[in-house]
Amino acid sequence: MLSIAIPKGDAEFVQLLLNWGADPLCADDAGRSLIVLAVLSENIPIFETVWGKMNGSQKSIEQLQIAYHACAMGANTAILERLLAAKIDPFKHDDSGWSALDCAYQAGNEEMVALLETPGGLP
Repeated sequence: MLSIAIPKGDAEFVQLLLNWGADPLCADDAGRSLIVLAVLSENIPIFETVWGKMNGSQKSIEQLQIAYHACAMGANTAILERLLAAKIDPFKHDDSGWSALDCAYQAGNEEMVALLETPGGLP
């Protein structure tokens, strides 16, 4: 249900499901994590809700690394800035050898490239 509520932007329902014990580290049928779905929805309250329920485990850190890739290809600098401020490594490469910076370049997203190339990640 979370994988349906997140893209629809239903922040209250997402919060309710997570409070009832839904797993914030689960994935949809296509294998996308909830945090990636939240990034793709570009809904900051939903992103923060899902992120707030993640437990800091290795799996959650890996999902946040992948979220960088989705974020770098999109246009939501506010989410990227939150990930950078939390010191999640934006330069880690995925299984295909891509980093968030590679994704931003591939997408032609100059604003994301500039943010990622700034020493320390933030201006």
